Amino acid sequence: MPEKDAKTSKRAKAREAAETEVEKEAHRPAVKEAEEEGLTPEEEEIGAAAEEIQAEEEAEELVEEIEEEAPPIPELVEEMEKEELKEAKKPPAGVKKKKTKKLPKTEVPPPEIKIIEKKEREEKKEERIPKRRKRAMAKEARAAAPIPTTAIKKPTVPIITPEETQAQQLEEMPTPPAKIEEKLPSPKPETAPPTPPREQLVWGIAHIYSSYNNCMVHVTDITGAQTYSRGSGGMFVDAGRLEPTPYAAGRSASYAMEMAKEKGVNAVHIKVRAPGGGRAKTPGPGTQAAIRAIARSGVRIGRIEDVTPQPHDGTRKPGGRRGRRV
Repeated sequence: MPEKDAKTSKRAKAREAAETEVEKEAHRPAVKEAEEEGLTPEEEEIGAAAEEIQAEEEAEELVEEIEEEAPPIPELVEEMEKEELKEAKKPPAGVKKKKTKKLPKTEVPPPEIKIIEKKEREEKKEERIPKRRKRAMAKEARAAAPIPTTAIKKPTVPIITPEETQAQQLEEMPTPPAKIEEKLPSPKPETAPPTPPREQLVWGIAHIYSSYNNCMVHVTDITGAQTYSRGSGGMFVDAGRLEPTPYAAGRSASYAMEMAKEKGVNAVHIKVRAPGGGRAKTPGPGTQAAIRAIARSGVRIGRIEDVTPQPHDGTRKPGGRRGRRV
């Protein structure tokens, strides 16, 4: 331990010596000047302060002389004062000014008026009547009130004596009956073109064969021997499973009727046929769509028949005794 203390004391002494030397070097120029002039550093400081005070006094005297020669403009003085006030009001840097809401100026009523208002409020609270009581009072008032004469309905039919009726019959002459206005039939909606008159009809037959595999429309003359036009679902659809659909049936029927109309047919009897015989007896899904397409084509429609062939103990139905096994 003693060795360490000796080392520290030596270092401390060396530092103090270095610091004193630095301070001495810093004061040397001032000391030299003082020695040359024959003044101490304290006297030099007093002299510098005296010179500054003298310079300030001279500056003030100059300002006073300038103000006396040219007095300041009152407007500038006011502006200067305003700026000084603003700067004085400004908060110091780093402190945020709190925003205060300005409340409206209201005249505070004297305490006597407040006491009177409180009494009035209390009286009003005492006078308040509940809603149920008010309704009951209103009902009682209505029941007690007399019925006004305007509310009583007078008899509309006057009482006439037999003498007056005779006089009226003599005076009144019988008037002719008014003509009944004939109601015109309402116009039909223009969903289809008008059909031709009965005298100009050229009849044909539209044979519709509709199964669950296809739908075909075949337009012939009235005998069925001459063909005017034909259309099938396969003509308007690519896939075989779409041939019996209502879309394909409607397209095929409209196409067949357009071709028949070009050849002069303007009226048609419709004959619907399903496969029949030993197969299905009900027509396929495109039957209704085909009939609608024929009606919309503007052709007059006569009879609509079902001509599905019915078996009279013909060939045996396929499927066997126990039926078709899926």
